[in-house]
Amino acid sequence: SIRNTGNELYYHGFMTGILGLASATKNFRYLEEIESGTGFSDIIIDSFDNKTSCILELKKTENLEDCYDAAQAATKQIIQKDYASKFISRRYKKVYGIGIGFAQKSCEIVSLGNLVETPANK
Repeated sequence: SIRNTGNELYYHGFMTGILGLASATKNFRYLEEIESGTGFSDIIIDSFDNKTSCILELKKTENLEDCYDAAQAATKQIIQKDYASKFISRRYKKVYGIGIGFAQKSCEIVSLGNLVETPANK
């Protein structure tokens, strides 16, 4: 995508390969850089059948010790840019937010859980 920076492009491509294939075999939609809220989320895996969606935001860092902080920054972006609003307004029952921080061959993952169940969305 034009929005991917060189820094995150490798990891984005890696995730596209894995999740795109897995989504196709399980009848999910795999979406990249879809406008949602006030920005463009990196990856969305979506199922119309059971009203479930997973929003993944990716961040790259140079140092392994900063992976967790990068994953935290990704989750903050999901909240700040309100990526879940598109699905919550469509009455999805489950909308998961996941931040992934990458450094070299390692990653850290931070889950926000089901964003539909947060106090602001009840």
